[in-house]
Amino acid sequence: MGYFVYFQVQIPYLIVENNDKLFYSRGKTMKVNGIIAEYNPFHNGHFYQLKTSREQTGADYTIVVMSGNFTQRGEPAILSKFTRAEMALRCGADLVLELPAFFAAGSAEFFAAGAAALLDRLGVVDHLCFGSECGDAGKIMELAQVLAKEPKEYQELLRRKLTRGINFPAARASALQEYWQNLRPEDMEENTRSWKDMADILNAPNNILGLEYAKALLRRGSRIRLSTVRRKGSDYLTDKIEGEFSSALSLRQVLLKEEKGKTGNSRDLRTWEQITEIPEPEIQRQKSTASESLCAADNRLLNTQPLEILRSRMPEEAYLCLVRELKKVLPMQKNDFSGLLHYKLLLDEASGYEKYMDMTRELSDRIRNLLYQYRDFDSFCSALKTRDLTYTRISRCLLHILLNITGEQISRCQALDYAPYARILGFRKSASPLLSAIKANASIPMISRLADAEHILEKDALEMLTEDIRISHIYNSVSALKSKQPMRNEYSTPIVVIP
Repeated sequence: MGYFVYFQVQIPYLIVENNDKLFYSRGKTMKVNGIIAEYNPFHNGHFYQLKTSREQTGADYTIVVMSGNFTQRGEPAILSKFTRAEMALRCGADLVLELPAFFAAGSAEFFAAGAAALLDRLGVVDHLCFGSECGDAGKIMELAQVLAKEPKEYQELLRRKLTRGINFPAARASALQEYWQNLRPEDMEENTRSWKDMADILNAPNNILGLEYAKALLRRGSRIRLSTVRRKGSDYLTDKIEGEFSSALSLRQVLLKEEKGKTGNSRDLRTWEQITEIPEPEIQRQKSTASESLCAADNRLLNTQPLEILRSRMPEEAYLCLVRELKKVLPMQKNDFSGLLHYKLLLDEASGYEKYMDMTRELSDRIRNLLYQYRDFDSFCSALKTRDLTYTRISRCLLHILLNITGEQISRCQALDYAPYARILGFRKSASPLLSAIKANASIPMISRLADAEHILEKDALEMLTEDIRISHIYNSVSALKSKQPMRNEYSTPIVVIP
């Protein structure tokens, strides 16, 4: 049994580790829930997951590992990481940690491996809770056990299908089906019946991500247990507004459509200020009235209609964070980085692009062949798309080129066990016992002030953090130029602290 006592006035707690349980405040068991997210932006579905997962696991605290300024779809986040972290904290999270861009902009497998490692190395997390279409963590874990071990029979089936030019998601599903149906040759009928349940898991994006979380935990031998909340409302990939539980993609579409305005040109900040200036009495009135009815009834709010669409689909606290942000900066999108990407592609044209993460020789050659047809980031992804190369995979690869994320860097990250530090984006003051517990049990240091990092981190970990800061500064620079505002400096930006 180990005892850890911290004599800080604001944290008068005794933290004790015993048989994988944490005790604090005179022996009460501390239960900690972990969530991996992008919150791009934070919406009603995210709030539902935060609330339901806390109830489902009986958690005292929720830690969110959140993507920074770039996301798994190979795109910039629509709002800065600090704004999105504040949204999460004001809506129920207790601590938000940044998932470095190396993982945040990676494939589902790498995204999950980095995030799961970060939660695991904190030493306090009991559950990893995620949203899924199936709502059955047991089935997902059963399938993950096959994928985590990768039996030779399955590997050979997958290899054969990939050599036939089938894209990876389809090849994996087909190989798994064949492997599953041959598990018990004496009972093919039962195998087929069992596979029908499993096949549904591989046809939904959140199930697939949950599968990667399960694989990551199994491969780590982690004590963290898997938990899932069934998704409500729109499908993850739906880009149309559908009820109060609309997808993050559909909300981004509303914001980006509004940003262009009626002329098709980007709005400037003065226009957004006019849109977001709603008198406080009007805000209070709208809280008790359906926003769709208000927009139809009140011509004075005609210009605010796009934001009102968002308002009814976001928790109020998250919506107010959004409004405050839009008074300062414009929402970000992929094509804001078109010029930088084109420059980087031209710069590396002679040597090719194979050194970058996830890049194949075939895609590198295709980029070089089509380079002089380049118009912008989005249309170039579409031009490069083939039967076995999805738009999202291409977008991630181009983002890796833009951000200079190489395969060599990724190997170094893996050698450091993915997460050699935990960078805090924000926390609630009421989570002081949680922070104290992490300090007592984590195998990695927590970074709250970047200026302290060089005194805390080993050389390789510091290099990884420095690269991630450089990537954030690329985002901050483009955002500043777009909004005609001073650039945010990562070293001088304070973390978010919620009372």
